[in-house]
Amino acid sequence: MMTRRAAAAAIDSTRKRGSLFRTLACVAVVLLGAVAGCSAPQYDEQTDKLVTTLQADTDTQFVTLISLAQRIDRLNRQIAALNGQTDAASRKTLATLQQSLSDATTKAGYDANAGAYDKLAVDIISLQMRVAAEPNDSTPDMMKAIVNLRANLIGDGGLQATHQSAGILTTIYLQSAQQLIDVQLQALLTRDLVLKNGSSLLGPTSK
Repeated sequence: MMTRRAAAAAIDSTRKRGSLFRTLACVAVVLLGAVAGCSAPQYDEQTDKLVTTLQADTDTQFVTLISLAQRIDRLNRQIAALNGQTDAASRKTLATLQQSLSDATTKAGYDANAGAYDKLAVDIISLQMRVAAEPNDSTPDMMKAIVNLRANLIGDGGLQATHQSAGILTTIYLQSAQQLIDVQLQALLTRDLVLKNGSSLLGPTSK
């Protein structure tokens, strides 16, 4: 279970992320501006696929962890409601709930999810290498966006570090972190969509 210190750290991290949300929401606009102003950014199918893979793996991790966190919350409430009951039926139900809580807690713990974070790290490295291999005027902005995303996912103070420190992540923390990271991923996906479909998605441009 999460210690008081770890819980406080997770809550504090969530508050800090919330204060940064509106600022980071501008990432999409910055990247689109880079696309509009650059002389030769071209759509790259491999980059698009790598971003899509990163989004899918990130979404899977969040869905898994949020589902487990909600299950843990529900089981804790059910256990609390049965505490103090002495009849045989209640004791049997309580034992079943406690075992389910133990299983859910193990699955939600950092060790059970270390492999998923390793996969995210590989996804990000692959994306960085692909972007660096096809440099253009928009590459610095793209690389900066990827670095910022990496920091929030697997960097110090990011999702992985907080998970490792806290042991179990709360539903509130996970939903806040997901909202923030979704903005960053959507910015990268929107950039690729603009490049794939041409400048029409950016609106009229001067000639």
